[in-house]
Amino acid sequence: DLCMITRKGMSIRFKETDLRDQGRPTRGVKGITLKGKDDYVVTIEVVDNSATLLIAGQNGQGKRTSFEEYRLQKRGGSGIIAMRTSGVTGALSVHDDDEIMLLSNGGQAVRTRVNEVRVIGRTTQGVRLINLADKDTLIGINKIIEVDEENA
Repeated sequence: DLCMITRKGMSIRFKETDLRDQGRPTRGVKGITLKGKDDYVVTIEVVDNSATLLIAGQNGQGKRTSFEEYRLQKRGGSGIIAMRTSGVTGALSVHDDDEIMLLSNGGQAVRTRVNEVRVIGRTTQGVRLINLADKDTLIGINKIIEVDEENA
């Protein structure tokens, strides 16, 4: 299964087999119907039922939700609410032992463990991931990948 998340906090989960094989120069097919001209797809994640979906909003709020709360739909629909926020910055499929890096527009960077973000319901606003200064916004979220220097 795949899960798409939009800037306006909507999500859709559908089977990968709903997508046809196509060539590189084609336009593709519609994954989700967007909510207005200023909405766009922020990320698409492969569903891992042993993981949770971590969503971060531009206001510094975030949450983890079980993939089971995102019901299976047909692609192309308007989806369901993933997070109530003024704008989604990013979403990641994460496990409890992962760490993430949060980056703000003002240059602030915060590294945190995923297990410090509690698992809560799909339609909730979330918890504070990063304390932002006035008029600062969260612009990026990424998983930290540890590299073994000896074998790299």
